[in-house]
Amino acid sequence: MSTLAEIEAALPSLSAAELARVGLAVERLRRERGGDLRLDGQPWPATPQEVAAFLADLDSLPPLLTPEESDRFEAWRAAEKQRQKAMASDRSRSVGELFS
Repeated sequence: MSTLAEIEAALPSLSAAELARVGLAVERLRRERGGDLRLDGQPWPATPQEVAAFLADLDSLPPLLTPEESDRFEAWRAAEKQRQKAMASDRSRSVGELFS
């Protein structure tokens, strides 16, 4: 049996704390060895063909928001931007008064 198979066989018997320690150890080793992997554990695409396939996969994903949710978010974002601008203007006047 390979070492990897032995590790995979042992994982179900570990406690949550032990699994966390294993996870931290694996992440530390991966960083030390310079493994630049995506969050899903796959390597980043290296060739133009792999990049094109990766982008095609991303394009095939369903949208995160429905059109109604997107419209509602954009309206909130515009209103929040105006509110933040007004607050910044008020604050800058207050700070300016401190030094005048």
